[in-house]
Amino acid sequence: MVSKPRPSCWRLFALFILPFLHLCACLIIAFVDPNVGLEPIIVIDTPFSFLVMALGGLDSPHLLIWFGILGTLWWYLVARFVELEARKLILFLKARRR
Repeated sequence: MVSKPRPSCWRLFALFILPFLHLCACLIIAFVDPNVGLEPIIVIDTPFSFLVMALGGLDSPHLLIWFGILGTLWWYLVARFVELEARKLILFLKARRR
């Protein structure tokens, strides 16, 4: 039976740091003042924020919840994509050295 190699600690850190920071930013904004801090979250999530605003609209009382949940998922997927592409690049460079 072939076992899958375990990911190293730095890979797990890199994979979860962006979503964690996004979730923390949403929580801080929710506790401080949701009306003042919503604009930075919209800018940070720019490609994804268009979809969230289309779903909820800017006047939705649950807009910060949408941004908190879906934006964190967005940043997880971005980090996952970067990890997979970095893995492909490392494998390509190793194969090229041989």
